[in-house]
Amino acid sequence: MSDIIESRITKIGNSLWALIPKDIANAKGLKAGRQIKMSIINSNRQKALEHAFGLFKGAKSFERTDHGDRDI
Repeated sequence: MSDIIESRITKIGNSLWALIPKDIANAKGLKAGRQIKMSIINSNRQKALEHAFGLFKGAKSFERTDHGDRDI
């Protein structure tokens, strides 16, 4: 089961870090050195929507066809 948390990106040296709040880390049993998987979701909603709907640019339009009382 996954949880969605918000974290602010911090620059440390030449790297970017996202901190996991202590209460979440404790609840999930996370320890230093443990490998995890992360999914990054852009918190800029407008930019994310433009990216998602931009995937359909150039797609052909379509029309729904009513087949009436045709047996299927």
